Amino acid sequence: MLIAVRRHGQLSAAATSLGLTQPAASHQVREAERRLGIRLFDRVGRGIRLTEAAERLLEAAVYAEDTLKTAEADAIQLHRGTSPVLRIAVGHYDHVHWLPVVAAALSKEHGALKLELVRLANHDLQSAVVAGSADLFLSPGSPELESLPSIPLFQDRLVGVVPLSGETGAPLQAEFFGRQRYLAFSYHPAHGFEYERYFSPAGVWPKEIVRIESTSAIIELVASGFGASILPAWCVPRDAASHGVTLCDLAPKPVHVTWHVFGRSKLMEGNVSILNTFASAIR
Repeated sequence: MLIAVRRHGQLSAAATSLGLTQPAASHQVREAERRLGIRLFDRVGRGIRLTEAAERLLEAAVYAEDTLKTAEADAIQLHRGTSPVLRIAVGHYDHVHWLPVVAAALSKEHGALKLELVRLANHDLQSAVVAGSADLFLSPGSPELESLPSIPLFQDRLVGVVPLSGETGAPLQAEFFGRQRYLAFSYHPAHGFEYERYFSPAGVWPKEIVRIESTSAIIELVASGFGASILPAWCVPRDAASHGVTLCDLAPKPVHVTWHVFGRSKLMEGNVSILNTFASAIR
């Protein structure tokens, strides 16, 4: 009801969208307010507005709605005996060059499986898998940071991403980024990545940090001369030059990360588990 009221701005319209009469909707609101001991709506002209307390509930309601819709769809498919769905969540690392190989392997080993790609923010990946609105995701993070089953895939290295005309491909000292506009997924240092293992030991901080939550967008912006970045090498297209960027190792020593696939426990079931099939295809 909170979601519907936010969308329509009136209780009558919200009720209609939910297939309820207005008296029934009003009863729901009064009962909720009685049980919670709070007011949910303020009247504004002919419409209504959510109170601050209701806005807080709405934050959880929006997330729960997506999870419930996913669960409903799964339940219907299970009842009908139709093909199960594997929802692969993709966060900031959105260069999915691996997807055709993975799709072929899953089709061979788990023929009836249908694939869906779900786009999320990186900080929502784990909670989406826990809640069941996604099934697995890839990350170069450390498995002890996640409360999910994981399989290590391969070791990668962080590389500097600079405009094609800017550098020769020689290893980059941290001081280089101290003069650059730096394109990053977040302002906040993540454990085990460049802020902790490259900038901090050198006592250097980028001149300016711009948050860009997309690998492909970062590459496009770097190619246009907007700034420079550091990414796991596997995220960058192999034909980097055709995308207008050059990849450079980091100096004085490489910074390595290990990619993992994280997934729901149910994906480990069976003689040939879905998680193992996925991991083998990625490798």
